[in-house]
Amino acid sequence: MLHTLTRAFRSSSQERAKVLQARIRATRIQPVLEHLQKDPGGRLAVSAAARMCATSPASFSRLFKLATGMTLGAYVNRLRMTRAIQLIETTDDTIASIALDLGFSDQSHFNRHFRRSFGTRPVLIEAGSRRMPASERRDLLDVQAFLSAP
Repeated sequence: MLHTLTRAFRSSSQERAKVLQARIRATRIQPVLEHLQKDPGGRLAVSAAARMCATSPASFSRLFKLATGMTLGAYVNRLRMTRAIQLIETTDDTIASIALDLGFSDQSHFNRHFRRSFGTRPVLIEAGSRRMPASERRDLLDVQAFLSAP
């Protein structure tokens, strides 16, 4: 019985330590996360992000991946695609203007990223957003799966 209690305590202590480490990592990269939320279309090099967190680029990359589960580039792309869906559904902006606002070099580049992320073209979502209810639009895209995937 003592052995079982010791193992349970050790595993719960390890879990608490992991949670604490994750919070510390998230706190350390918070300036970068806030910057990206404010300007998802801006360019942010790993070296600039590392300076914002007062660390080396290699340390920042490792820390960022541990905290978010993805690289800085993958995180930025996910953030941009999430914002793209919001803009397509809530504004009358063209796909080309949304692409440029989100930092893509052109609409073709944006379309490739969008199709990789959601399995469909943004123009179909744009057309559908004017004709079908939001619940049905969401069925076209598995946005929640995209957002929750690492």
